[in-house]
Amino acid sequence: MGGRTPKQIVHDLTSIGVPPETAQVVSGASKLTGTAAQAFIDAHPGILSLSILQQRQLELNYQAPLVQEIRDRVHVPLHQYEFDALVSFAGNAGRDKTGLNTATRLMNEHKPAEAAAEIMKYVYSGHERMNGLINRRSAEVAVLLYGNYEWTPPARPHHHNS
Repeated sequence: MGGRTPKQIVHDLTSIGVPPETAQVVSGASKLTGTAAQAFIDAHPGILSLSILQQRQLELNYQAPLVQEIRDRVHVPLHQYEFDALVSFAGNAGRDKTGLNTATRLMNEHKPAEAAAEIMKYVYSGHERMNGLINRRSAEVAVLLYGNYEWTPPARPHHHNS
């Protein structure tokens, strides 16, 4: 929600059946990223619970313009999995399209490995390197390069205090 306005958030959520009062509260997360976004989530436990159908509809609503954006940017044939990975990355590019511009240019130049390396640069929210973004970028790269939609992040090692 870091890239969405409060009005967009309310519209998006009410369009999938979230009560307006709940959507209004959730819209307070607008423009929040990193630890600020996590603090909002922590301060509002259980405020939003979407059904699988609502989640899918929200994804479809977000994806339609992203699909067109990738179609407009990439002028070479792509495998479906490459296209899917670029749509996913476009959905997280936010207002700064530098990474998306570079990744799609590299795909147009038939350089998917270089495009993957570019995508992996975008793992920061604000100035913080975020594990969630590292995992998301890694999953997008697994799809882009290998068509691997089943990628999951490695288990984090457990640290014991001695």
